[in-house]
Amino acid sequence: MKRQLCLSLAAVAMSAAPAMGSVLQSGDTAGGYRITFSGGITLSDDGISSDGSTLFLTKTTSFTSNEGEVLTFTQTGHPAVTQIQIDNDTITNNTATPFGGVQYLLMATLPTGGTPAFADGFSSTGLFTQSDLTQQIYTVSGGVLGAGASTTLTGKTDLIFNSQPAGGIQSSVVNLKTVPVPEPVMGAAILLAPAMLARRRRRA
Repeated sequence: MKRQLCLSLAAVAMSAAPAMGSVLQSGDTAGGYRITFSGGITLSDDGISSDGSTLFLTKTTSFTSNEGEVLTFTQTGHPAVTQIQIDNDTITNNTATPFGGVQYLLMATLPTGGTPAFADGFSSTGLFTQSDLTQQIYTVSGGVLGAGASTTLTGKTDLIFNSQPAGGIQSSVVNLKTVPVPEPVMGAAILLAPAMLARRRRRA
């Protein structure tokens, strides 16, 4: 009976989803959510777990500014998946300045109780050597992604977050914003620039 119920829930969650591995358009539905995203994001639907609990996605993110890119999940069905897993995120720096890392910010509007939280991060962070994971912020850093360069975050563990931590919520909205982290050296130079200019003026 439990097995039949799990299979039934999975079937319901997958009924409105595109075929496995298909490229999603902003506004498509998968896993019981309408998924919308800004122009720098490309997203592929890699299917749902056999128990209907997890939606698997592959993401690419192309930054043309430091403003970041936003991915929004708006629940349209019930039941819906309770976890969303991003298996890979290929980051491309299409700005004129290097990045020192990337930060994922998890925000949500839930009708009752609970707070979405990251459950895991990428075990392989490409050009970046450091990572820090809290409930709502995941940061990879410790490297330099130059202008025009790309790197892929992936690994044995992936970026996973809870979309319905309280269970039974029927109108969840979860936002995942990805923003570039300034290169530390460049950031320090910007901070020091006024002091250096003042020194030159005094010497003159």
